[in-house]
Amino acid sequence: PVVRKTGGLADTVFDLDDPSKPYDDRNGFVFDGADNYAIEACMNRAFDLFKHRNHDLRQIQEKVMRTDNTWEKAGKEYVRLYRAMQA
Repeated sequence: PVVRKTGGLADTVFDLDDPSKPYDDRNGFVFDGADNYAIEACMNRAFDLFKHRNHDLRQIQEKVMRTDNTWEKAGKEYVRLYRAMQA
């Protein structure tokens, strides 16, 4: 995915070039700005991966499709968090 870092997207999509995230957590292309340059630079990185490292792109696509981002999973995390706060 190509996303702007905002809301729930910031919690679920992690830039492929972000060294602060573990490699296995990186799953997309993220941009911060709300201007044409920010999205264009991000899209260019995605196009570059498509054109020059298509095999890597396929692996990332498969990994992302296996990721569980359902409300059921999120709900369980909220319950776990609330119970931890009660303790």
